[in-house]
Amino acid sequence: MELDTRCMVCNRIDEDGGHLFSKCKHVKYLWKELNLEHVRLRLAEFRSAKNMLQMIWELDTKECFLVVTLLWHWWLERNRIRE
Repeated sequence: MELDTRCMVCNRIDEDGGHLFSKCKHVKYLWKELNLEHVRLRLAEFRSAKNMLQMIWELDTKECFLVVTLLWHWWLERNRIRE
């Protein structure tokens, strides 16, 4: 069975958590629009979801809320496109 592992949003690169949430060209735009590019760059360095979450929880309250909201809505958008 062949599985298509390309990103559902950009359809260019194999989708993994790192690509979907911090490296896809479409999500990069959202990070920049929310003035969170500095957070995205730090998250993109991590190889572990656990380390990424730990860094997010250590952000100040406003940034933490924005990041969690962005990630949640991006996941919903990805699933909307997939379906």
